[in-house]
Amino acid sequence: TQPFAYQSAALFALRALLAAGSLLSGLAWHRTRLSVPGDHLLRPKIRVNMHPPIDLIADQIAVVERAPTSVKRGVAGERGPYQLTQAVWSQHSALPFELANYEAYARPVAKLHLEWLRSNLIKAGFEPSAYRLALAWNAGLTAVVKRREKPRSVDFANRVRNLVEASSN
Repeated sequence: TQPFAYQSAALFALRALLAAGSLLSGLAWHRTRLSVPGDHLLRPKIRVNMHPPIDLIADQIAVVERAPTSVKRGVAGERGPYQLTQAVWSQHSALPFELANYEAYARPVAKLHLEWLRSNLIKAGFEPSAYRLALAWNAGLTAVVKRREKPRSVDFANRVRNLVEASSN
């Protein structure tokens, strides 16, 4: 085997390639940073972050769901700019559900839910792209994992992805 110094240099080079967005980057889409034995000895730490930003996805979900200042309820009782259901609200917040109508309260809950969706998509073996996160937001995580999305959810996810891509450029 190679001495540890050579292994560290090789790992450093691999991490640099991944951070630079090389062709190998698709192999590590699900990790925020590579972790290998002896990794703590590598300096500087190179963080690989290939996930779309949650803030940007949350912004575009609010645009597609409804105007950010709207307080109208959805068909299934969803509230606020992110059209949060009571179940989602209760999963991430102990505050009264009525506060979901207000951006200042709804946004942190929406971001927590997107992070929860992201981690569960990764656990299920899916890339947490803007499209897939929006699809899970609209159709539900189970529908995405079982690939039983409805056409309206696919349309929603495409609109969010297009807005995210347009905002990224």
